[in-house]
Amino acid sequence: MFSRENIENYVIEIISRSKTIQGRCKKLLAQEFASNSPLLLAQTIFKICHYLEEGVIKIYQSINWEIENFEEEVMPDISTLKDTDSIIRLLGEHLRYIDGAVTRKLPWSIIKPVEKLAQSIIPGISFMFRPQWKYNYSVVTDDLRKFYYVILSEFEDIVERPIEDDVFTNFKEPFHIISFPSIERKNILLHCLIGHELGHLIIKKYKFIDEDLKKNFTKRIDSEVKKIVMDYYPKPFDELDMFTRVYAREEVESSIRTVLQIWKRGLEEILSDIIGALIFGPAMLFSMYELSLQKELDHKPDYRNYFYPPWRYRLREIIEVLQRPLAQFFPIPAKYFPSRKRHKKINSRFELIKNLTEEEYDKQIIKEDPLVRIAYREIEKDKNDFILSTNYFKNELMKKVLVPTKLFKDIEHLVIRVENGLPPNAIEHSVENRRPATLVEIINAAWLYKISWEKRLINDDGELNHTLFEEIDTLNRLTLKAIEFSDIETEYKKKGKKIFQEKRKIK
Repeated sequence: MFSRENIENYVIEIISRSKTIQGRCKKLLAQEFASNSPLLLAQTIFKICHYLEEGVIKIYQSINWEIENFEEEVMPDISTLKDTDSIIRLLGEHLRYIDGAVTRKLPWSIIKPVEKLAQSIIPGISFMFRPQWKYNYSVVTDDLRKFYYVILSEFEDIVERPIEDDVFTNFKEPFHIISFPSIERKNILLHCLIGHELGHLIIKKYKFIDEDLKKNFTKRIDSEVKKIVMDYYPKPFDELDMFTRVYAREEVESSIRTVLQIWKRGLEEILSDIIGALIFGPAMLFSMYELSLQKELDHKPDYRNYFYPPWRYRLREIIEVLQRPLAQFFPIPAKYFPSRKRHKKINSRFELIKNLTEEEYDKQIIKEDPLVRIAYREIEKDKNDFILSTNYFKNELMKKVLVPTKLFKDIEHLVIRVENGLPPNAIEHSVENRRPATLVEIINAAWLYKISWEKRLINDDGELNHTLFEEIDTLNRLTLKAIEFSDIETEYKKKGKKIFQEKRKIK
């Protein structure tokens, strides 16, 4: 089956694929990117391919073509070559992440500010943002660096050179991909949903839902789930025939796994929503509400929807965060919005969403299924335990949490800037009294303007108001420009302060 000729041909194909990927990496490295993350990934993939290429050559050179039982003896080498080929082909697939992160495909001026915000919340982690064709915000919670490290480690003995020094010289930190719907590239207001994706990474990094917690959960629900399943049988378990017992035992185990899956996915999503709301405040609620309009509001968490919690449930959880004691965002006090019309419209939008969540159709659907009911009963307990007892929530995240007094203090100033066609990038009451607005303030200001504007879909003459869509585009461009200007000013001030301090030291 194996001969020198066909093994050599296969090696040639593997190396050709590796060189093709390296060539594409070189072309990508010549592209323009909004941050260094895509360049770092392209450089690393290039190095990995080169490293594997060396390994393939050494495997080929080590084969003894004259040995007896050649086919049997060469099988381990063939297996390693196939594994190498699989890795190289996978790396080729990963190039799509980098290609998607080219500046022209992104809302480029938001990338660095979002990266800075993310790194302040989850220090020691690198991110890369890219659009995806699928309509969804998502994150690869698995560490790409660790993944590459594990698959390469077995080649160190072959190449005889440590991968740490050779491949990962600059690729030091855990690396994650955060994706957003490509169709929403310009919809900057929706991009605060990235806060939810950061929540997933926080849960993963700090091991909120670890194996011990899963085992503890399984113990808590074991007897209850068993009783639910066995109630469908006409006799107690011990009185069933042998075949029915086997079936019943399998059904109990399957039901426990299902409850575990419902609980885990629900807890992950709800905690991520809570983290997003703590970071972005009202903007997170308005973004989630806009997204929920596309979905079924009250669905049962099951395999068909990847066990996602109902949207009404999720909105209710976010409102609970925004209305927590001593940090209540709504109704916004009138003193922050002298414009009575604007003030009324913003509070009315919140009331609309709040009224929606006061209806409990989602809870009724959850209660109808005994397994889902158990999972969500435990989610309520564990959710509160995490927030009250987890060190990260108490000691780290709370330093970054948005509070209403700070957000609303200057928010109308930013809203008025948007209304006048100016980017809401700074609060400037006078030349002396001026500061750049934060990313979170800018996105919230844009949302409050959008909610409170006097725009109508249909004109008085019954025609579609085409200017409305132009104004939506203008709002997004002003928001994007504001984020860019604010980041530039903040960085300029930091550098200026550093230079000033260094000059003082010299004196």
